[in-house]
Order: sequence, then structure tokens, then C-alpha cells
Amino acid sequence: MGLPNPQRSRVVLLGASTYTDDRLPDLPVVDRTIRDLASILTEPGHGLIPQSNCTVMVDEGDIRKLGYRLRLAARQAEDLLFVYYTGHGLVGGKRHELYLALPDSDWAEPEFNSLEYDKLRSAVLDSPATTKVIILDCCFSGRAVSETMADPVAEVIGQIDVDGTYVLTSAPRDRLALILPGEEHPAFSGRFLRLLRLGVPGGPDLLTIDDVYEQLLVTMKAEGLPLPQRRTTRTAGLLALARNRASGSPVFSQPQDEPETTSETSLPIAGILEITENGAHVRTSGYQPGPNDVSVPASFLNATLRRGDVLTGAVPRGSEDQPLPELTRLDTVNGLDPDDSFIRDRPEFARFTPVHPNERLRLETDGDGVTTRLIDLICPIGKGQRGLIFADPRSGATTTLRLIADAIPRNDPDVHLMVVLANPRPEEVTELRRSIKGEVIPFDVTGVNDDRARTAEVAIERAKRLVELGHDVVFLLDSLTRLSRFPGLSPSLLDLFRSARRIEHGSSLTVMATLNPPAPSAPHDHVMFIEELKDAANLELHLTSDLAGEGLFPAIDVHASGTRNEDLLISPEELKALRGLRASLRDKSPQSALEDLARRIQLTDSNDALIRDFSN
Repeated sequence: MGLPNPQRSRVVLLGASTYTDDRLPDLPVVDRTIRDLASILTEPGHGLIPQSNCTVMVDEGDIRKLGYRLRLAARQAEDLLFVYYTGHGLVGGKRHELYLALPDSDWAEPEFNSLEYDKLRSAVLDSPATTKVIILDCCFSGRAVSETMADPVAEVIGQIDVDGTYVLTSAPRDRLALILPGEEHPAFSGRFLRLLRLGVPGGPDLLTIDDVYEQLLVTMKAEGLPLPQRRTTRTAGLLALARNRASGSPVFSQPQDEPETTSETSLPIAGILEITENGAHVRTSGYQPGPNDVSVPASFLNATLRRGDVLTGAVPRGSEDQPLPELTRLDTVNGLDPDDSFIRDRPEFARFTPVHPNERLRLETDGDGVTTRLIDLICPIGKGQRGLIFADPRSGATTTLRLIADAIPRNDPDVHLMVVLANPRPEEVTELRRSIKGEVIPFDVTGVNDDRARTAEVAIERAKRLVELGHDVVFLLDSLTRLSRFPGLSPSLLDLFRSARRIEHGSSLTVMATLNPPAPSAPHDHVMFIEELKDAANLELHLTSDLAGEGLFPAIDVHASGTRNEDLLISPEELKALRGLRASLRDKSPQSALEDLARRIQLTDSNDALIRDFSN
């Protein structure tokens, strides 16, 4: 899908920077944000539309005038309608609706002098535009993508039910958006502007709105900021929103907020730090080596920097055409100043005290199928779990991993999800990137060098750095079998798997990995490798080709699967009922046990209902 037709598209930029209500502090960064966004979107040669098709309304207090200009732009748009708001978000009314604050808004009663989100939404949905995009950078903006409110009498708000509509918000439903000290834009808008200005290193020539969302999600998770939320219908996420300014020369472009004087002598870079016996480099194209990687001098390598850190800095102008230009300035480490005590004094992952997983990662979601509910019943997953998915060929391992990846962020959106795929099929990568909220890291280990084969190592080191910063990380790997075929990599894979742990009084790193059982003719070293993995695992999920051959999916062997110390994850009452349920299946064959449990799942709306029915 190409860029929208500029003559048949319209952009509406809304913001409020000053307020008459003393309870609503002024936001001077809003005016600059809207002006900078308008400049980028209408920039000749790079922008989305001509200036004449961009409506800018900052501190517009007349809600009738605002509504008229919004509806006029909506009616004129035929290809794309893009609406952006930044300012205070308010919640009011009996249904706890979202209101977008205007200069005369009342903090306690926003219903009378604010722009009700539902009215903005109606104006957008009434537009004949093929694709409609709404982006909100304000507190409580996630209510625009929530299907229900926390209040039990609340009605559906923000239900997007028209094809070609995309809503992106700066924070979850009940979280505050942030303006960080010293920054010239709100946290979300600043990173959105920087992404449009810098582009995505190693990315496609055209950035879709989904590309933008995924990059913002990764960036804001790494910096510990509120996570953006999205809601989309059909192909809206495939809309090309901007040209990728990093395409072709991935990182060497001028950031939005960089002083012009700096651009005369240096060029900004960003990427993941990799440290090997051959030196240190910033991987600017993701987790794998790329043509625009940057060498890191030994003078920068001290106790502060660790493998897997995300760095920003600069290289000398003119060096971008040289192999491995050298870093000359270090600006940030994981989004913070290198001298910040949070970076300088952060604990080391290896020094954390590991404990048994004691907080559950539920997979069951509303309207869910059999697979995730069955896993919750047979082998519950906790934060910090080391789980092996033993899977015969063509028994559904990749599908099972995808369902786990889809379920975890739905139930726990603050978890940082990383999905590493070794030798994946291209269509699997596309499906995962479109369906899950997290990082998808594919790489090819066939006939490549050691650096590329160690992509999984770099990814797990990145996960450790996130845990050190207080994040819960879930690392899904498909598959250990493919990676273990690479000479000399098995010890590193064991270390990777053993890294999973629950940190006492802290965060967690969960690792779930697929693995084929060894064939009878497998080399002794490979058999021993699998035995060591089994010894380290505290969860096993078994998928068999025998069950798959009978047309049973998920092909889970309920007898062979289970979780150690599951009593720390489940209440005593639920555990007693689950053990009774499993005991009732013990004398049955794997096929009969699976069919029985699947039938119980299909006849109930939830696992809680299933357990109640069984107990009664």
C-alpha cells in the first residue's frame, strides 16, 4: 500500500496549551508540538499533504468553530483523514467518558466546554475517506480504544466498527501521559516526531501506521514510559504514513530536536550495543549485524555500558560512507543520560536473587479458543518461568507459540514481549507482526557467520537489561532445535534458557522455547543438550504428532505436561479443583483425556466456570 493521495487527503491537528481552570496547568509544549508536526507532515518532498490541506487549531476555545472545521475537513477527505490531538485528557459524565480539554474546560465538569471524544469519533467515522487515523496524546487516552470502562455500568466507548479506521493513543486507559523535564514535546509526541524525522534504520521505504506503533512501543517500553495502545480494523494498519527517512542509509539523518550547528559536524545514530571478542559495535539495524553499524571505542566501554543496552550518540559527518564509522559522542543509554544514577548504579542481572515464579501469566482471554485455556489448566505459566514446548514435527508448535504471544499482552499489557524466530517462514513473520503487541525478531541461521547466528544471544541480553530497569519480560523462542544445529552454539543456548528467573522483590524474565524431541539416531551431544535443558526447565508442554494425526489441535499431551511448584501460582481452592480434574483424566489415554478436557472447555465460557461445574 503506497502513500495516500495528497490532494484527496486531509490532516487536522488539535491542541490546547493554555487553560483558564487553575486545576489544569498550562502546557506550553503543546503549541510547539502541533507546529512541528504540521511542518513535518507538509514538508515538500517528504510530507504527507500540501499545507493547504492541513487544518491547525491550537487553543481554539469556540467549540462550534472547532466542530465546523473538523467536519469540513472530514467531508473533504476522500483517501486519508488524519486527526491528532495533544493536551489534557479528562474523564467525566455518568459513563466516565473521555473528553479532550479546550482552553475553557472545567476540570470537574468537562462535559460542557470540552470536545467529547465520542463526537470527534463520529465526525471521523462519517467521513468518506478510505482510511481514517486518530492519534491522541493525552491522559486517559487509552479509553478511546477500550471496549469497556472499569465502572460496571459503563457502556461501550471508542468501539471502532468501520473498516479502514485506526486509533493510536499515548497511554493505557487509566494511565497518565507524561511531559518529561527538559523535553520540548510531550513524551509520546516527541518520540512520534523523532520517528517521522529520523525514520527506522533498516526499515522499509514507506512506514505504515503499524510500523510506527511497533517502533513507539519498543522505544517507550525501553524508557519505562506509558505504553501506546491501538485499535484497528481490517487493513488500516497497512496505511503508509510517511517515507522512511532512514531507508537506504539507515540511521544517518537529522533528528527533529538536534541543533542545526550539530548537524554540520556530526550525524546521530541509535542502536543496540553488541560486545564480542572482536570489539564493540552499535547494531543500527536491529539485533543483527548491518552495513551501517558503528564501532564503539574502548574509551566508552566502562562498567556503565552493558551488552544489549540501547545507545544514542553521534558519528562524524562524512564517515557514514566508511565501513564501521566510530562513535564520537554518547548521548543516552536506554533513554537516560549515561551519568544518571539509574544507569550508573543499576544492579547487575547476575547478582539478582532468583526465586520460584509466584505471579501468574494468564493466557485465557474473552472469546478465546481451546489452546490457551487448556494451557492455563494443565501447565500454568508464571513470571520467571523456564518453559519447554516439546513438539513433534507438524504438531502445531509455532501456532501454539503465536497464541501465547497474542494472549500475554492482552492480559498484562505492561509486559515487554520478545518473539525470536530462527529460520521462520516469511508469512509467519508477517502474521506475527500484525497480530501481537511486541518485538518480532526473525533471523536466518543457515550458512551464516557467528555474529548473525548469535542474534538470539543479543536479544536475551537486551531482555536482561530491561529486567535490570524493572520490566517484566517474556521471551519466546522458536526454535531451540534449529539454533542448536549451529556449531558451538549449544552452550550459549543453555545459558540463554537458564537466564529465565523471577527476581526476589523485583521483575522477571520468562523464557518459553520450542524444541523437537531427539530422534533415535540423534548424536550423543544433542541428546545430552536436551537433557540439560529438561533439567533446567520448570515447565514442560508436550505436543505430539500422534494426537495431531488424529486431527486434534492443540495436540497437547495432558499427562506429560505440567508446571513445577504450581501451588505458588494458584490459590489453594483452585489448585484442589484442578488436581481433582486432572485425576479424573489420569486413567484415560492421551487422546481421550484431551478430547474430554477440550469438550469441557467448549461447553463453558471460562475456566472458572469449568472448575465450578466440575466441583459441583
